Amino acid sequence: MTEIEQILGNNIRRLRLYYDWTQTELADLIGVKQASVQRWEAGGWLSAENVTSLAKVFKCDPCSLFARDGAVTIDKERQDRTAKEILKNLKDVLKDI
Repeated sequence: MTEIEQILGNNIRRLRLYYDWTQTELADLIGVKQASVQRWEAGGWLSAENVTSLAKVFKCDPCSLFARDGAVTIDKERQDRTAKEILKNLKDVLKDI
């Protein structure tokens, strides 16, 4: 496995977990088998078409999937919505204590 394959695989995994998706859920979103997602995360190469599909579902620039430092830029609106949901859930939990 090359360094770029490892970087790409790590970024795919990190983004999948960020969105709280299983490998199967991600595979269904882009129309591939779960085994493909598993292979990519392990450092297997993927087609340009699949990189584009992943960028669409992750709401990021395709080139950022190859970012060495893991600095993949995702949709700010999604980040804000997720943060608000977390805060709401935390408030609900805390009021029950």
